Amino acid sequence: REQLGKLMPELGIDLVLQGHDHVYMRTHSLDSNEVVSESKVNLKHNGEVYEAYVNPTGTSDAINGCSGVKIYNVKDVSLTDELFPRAAKAVDVDNQIFSSIQIDGGVLYFNAYTVDGDKVNCIDKFAIEKDGSGEKTDEPADITVDVVVEEETDVLAMILKYIKLVVTVVWNIFRMYVLEYLLK
Repeated sequence: REQLGKLMPELGIDLVLQGHDHVYMRTHSLDSNEVVSESKVNLKHNGEVYEAYVNPTGTSDAINGCSGVKIYNVKDVSLTDELFPRAAKAVDVDNQIFSSIQIDGGVLYFNAYTVDGDKVNCIDKFAIEKDGSGEKTDEPADITVDVVVEEETDVLAMILKYIKLVVTVVWNIFRMYVLEYLLK
């Protein structure tokens, strides 16, 4: 754990995605398992406002692994203090969790959701801006590092949005590799 805590920021890794624990938790930006004071800015993307780390020097970890039937409640976030600094976000969940990541230019947008019947609730969101290309705003972030405000989203609209995104990615991969190969 100590070696990875030093190695990840050294390699320029901004975000580590993990599963297994049936909870949702996200760390602050860390280097050698210590919180790094990062510059932050609010960015607007697809009508949502994100709190963004600007060119982080540390690595954030997101544990977003609840897709089965086992669900754990967060007991006490101080219990993790022996292993790493206090989590930026720890959320009790009663349902499955999934995350979405969008990359637009030099900005990564991260959203975590729970599914409750036919509703999807956003439980966390943040961004990582690497090149200053995000749309800056003075509006407050919808969800900040320390406060969760649940917002409901229409499941069908969410699914269609991500199907479109997947089709775009697949088409770009097809164009890059398959068409290039066929045209040689």
